[in-house]
Amino acid sequence: MEDYKDIQNLLKPRRDIKASAELRNRVLNSVDKKKHSAAMRRNWILGGISAGIAAAVLILVLIPTGASAMSPGEVLKAALNALTGVDFFEMEVEVRTLKNDSFSYINPECDFIKHNISVANTDSVMNWQVDKGSRKAIHNNRGTYVWIDALKTGWFSENPEWNVLGYLSVFLRPTKTIETELYQCTNDPTAEYDIYKDEDRIYLTIHSLPKGDFANPYMLNTSIDESECYRRYVIDAHTNKMISASISIEIDGREVEMIRLNNIIYGSKNEDVDKLPSDIEFINIDTASGSEGLAGVNAKEAASLILNSFKSWNGNILGKVFDQSLLNVYRRAYKGAELIDIGKPFKSGKEKNVTFVPYTLKFSNGQIKRYNLALYMTPSNGWIVVGGL
Repeated sequence: MEDYKDIQNLLKPRRDIKASAELRNRVLNSVDKKKHSAAMRRNWILGGISAGIAAAVLILVLIPTGASAMSPGEVLKAALNALTGVDFFEMEVEVRTLKNDSFSYINPECDFIKHNISVANTDSVMNWQVDKGSRKAIHNNRGTYVWIDALKTGWFSENPEWNVLGYLSVFLRPTKTIETELYQCTNDPTAEYDIYKDEDRIYLTIHSLPKGDFANPYMLNTSIDESECYRRYVIDAHTNKMISASISIEIDGREVEMIRLNNIIYGSKNEDVDKLPSDIEFINIDTASGSEGLAGVNAKEAASLILNSFKSWNGNILGKVFDQSLLNVYRRAYKGAELIDIGKPFKSGKEKNVTFVPYTLKFSNGQIKRYNLALYMTPSNGWIVVGGL
């Protein structure tokens, strides 16, 4: 399972960032000023915390803001209670990303892509569907499914902690949004937390620093967790239901909106929320045998072996580093490509087991591609490819 949980990122493009000394110093200074604690480095909470625990935490958070001092505990406890009985809803969330890319990937240079989200809670089971165009995901009583239409291939897991949506998972339950943010705020000493209430609206704002190692800023601003971000939520002061949300990241001293929720319809039920396509072949990643990986070599050597194998398509090597279901996809795209140059490996972002290796490929049609190969070190100390192609 460990070898396969990142397979969905195989097609995730990585930006080839040439960082200036000024940007590098700014990131380092920002992180140095506010050291990340052990709690801050925890993985983003996947399942949320119970309303009871959240309420207990809320009582401890008292922050005076706005025209008069107020208790976030009192306000947000009411919001949690109001949303607990909501069984069906639909929403539209727009994200700056690519339509084929993973749900967690963001890019400030991209246009907004609409994501349609439907949720139906029945018999203690939460069914949901997220559709961003060619990439879709569904969760039902059997597990979680994610697929790409163009590949006619998908993946399935019964593991409830398999989070294919990244930050978007907090939108599956409006209560989870509040619970997750409160958990982060009470466990992240560097986060700035503010709440304000007027006659009709409650405004919740969180400002947090990027999580991860950004000595090389390659992964900076490629996900919400790996960005300096501002998360803003608006709650109806009368019904205590979430109305809208906006997540922005800070780039060179200015805010760029990356995710926005403008429309949510409570009580709307999508009858096809858990309906799976008939023309997609799903691979069970819980039982599939993982790729062996290349062992006994360092990251640069592994990248060199892999990329040099493209020209004649050496299946003995490539079969060890790619998911078997995608071998033919890569064969069609990369067979005949020649490695021209390979650079120095580096780390970036919050994934400690991933190493990036710069490379330059020349295709048979003369096209040149410069990118960074993402290699994941498996528990058995073998390298597999999880991105950068």
